[in-house]
Amino acid sequence: MDTDAQLHCAHGWFHALGIDTPILAAKQIQHKSRRTAIFKGLIILQVAWFALQHVSRAIYHFETTPLEVVTLAFAVLSVVTYALW
Repeated sequence: MDTDAQLHCAHGWFHALGIDTPILAAKQIQHKSRRTAIFKGLIILQVAWFALQHVSRAIYHFETTPLEVVTLAFAVLSVVTYALW
């Protein structure tokens, strides 16, 4: 098998979904990925802004809803997942 056409960990998604695994090079998969620095930066900026708003509301003793707390928890976990990925 050609080195450029070897299976990549991204092929596992096709296998997990029960779809026939296409023979794509890792470069082709990465090219189609939406993980660009601009998108990642915007996401981190939005999560930081949301966290800052949440902290400032706590400082001024404003009430927060359970939905906001859960959303903040998911946002923090998303950042941790992003950092470890």
